[in-house]
Amino acid sequence: AKVVKIMERKQSRRVLKAKKSKSKLGRNHRKTQKKLNNKTKKLANQKKDLYHKISKTLTDTFELIAVEDLKTKNMSKSSKGNEIVHGKKVKQKSGLNRTILNASFYQFAAMLQYKQTMLNDKLFVKVNPAYTSLECSQCENRDKNNRPKQDQFKCTKCGFEINPDIQASFTVLKRGLKSFGIGAIPVDLKHKAFHSNSIEFAS
Repeated sequence: AKVVKIMERKQSRRVLKAKKSKSKLGRNHRKTQKKLNNKTKKLANQKKDLYHKISKTLTDTFELIAVEDLKTKNMSKSSKGNEIVHGKKVKQKSGLNRTILNASFYQFAAMLQYKQTMLNDKLFVKVNPAYTSLECSQCENRDKNNRPKQDQFKCTKCGFEINPDIQASFTVLKRGLKSFGIGAIPVDLKHKAFHSNSIEFAS
């Protein structure tokens, strides 16, 4: 991935230089572009293969899989703003956008959904992602102060404390269960997995 970025920057400089001098792109540009295309294709195939392996493991293991219905197109919108309203933290947002798009969440979710529902005849659901990182999975208290720090979750109402990423996954799973009318609420999400007549659930 690092090599690809270096090659992309090199190609960009050549294009800018050619435009500035109003000259044609040379043989070196074509050779580098061919190498870049091959490397990009190889990385894409490696990622796709990895996603297939992970999705197969998950769908073979769990009876229900719940994921956030993320709108990656909206999440990766530019923050540059315009001439009147200037954007904030444009550089940071640009880096985040690249990360979101590179993760290919939509592709991975599609693999999960197909294998879970079409191949294994199991349950799959996309849930509303709003406030999953702020809503307590134990008492459903939704408060921005539940996240005193980026790496900490502690409910201001019931005191439930856990890693915020795990907490968010519990909330996603809880919403998924509710969508099927299961509505299982475990006593202690920190120490117990979701079980229902030996059926396992995962988010």
